[in-house]
Amino acid sequence: MHKSLRKRAAVVFAIAAVAALVTAGTALAAPVLQPGVTSAPGMSGTCTNCHTYATAAVKKTVAKPVAKPVLFSRPFLAKSAFKRSANIKVNGYFSPTLASSTNATVTIVVQRLNAHGKWVAASSFNKTAKLSATGTYKNKISYSAAMKINRLGRFRLRAKLVYLDASAVSHVMWSKFSPVSIRKR
Repeated sequence: MHKSLRKRAAVVFAIAAVAALVTAGTALAAPVLQPGVTSAPGMSGTCTNCHTYATAAVKKTVAKPVAKPVLFSRPFLAKSAFKRSANIKVNGYFSPTLASSTNATVTIVVQRLNAHGKWVAASSFNKTAKLSATGTYKNKISYSAAMKINRLGRFRLRAKLVYLDASAVSHVMWSKFSPVSIRKR
């Protein structure tokens, strides 16, 4: 039993000695000299700029993303009821403007009301709009499209904006709905 106590005491003593050496080593470490500062006590002279020092981390400049549109209008129509096969002209805008209109596309998405009262996609009527930086809306990018809906019923139009930011990441933004009725006459 005395041998195991001696072994344990030796191990505890060794651990304490290592801890004391580590603590003393950090306390007795050489002082870090800075250029132009008088050296530490016991040392003579002034430090010159002969040492290499760690420099502060340099902030990386990240390209700011292209302005995110904060205003995206619903599709504007001249009226809410049209004859079958009539030309339906749709206009709208988004703002602020993007870096260029080539980084954005606007699609007019059409949905129809089915017999069960649910809105379903009518993708055959969808139309890609033309974008113009010099449109009828000041300081905004205008979109316009002309389409024909050959089916009778109630429809709703919604604009979908897809644009790229500075990192070439695609973003999608949806407008509110605009109701449309297609009648025989």
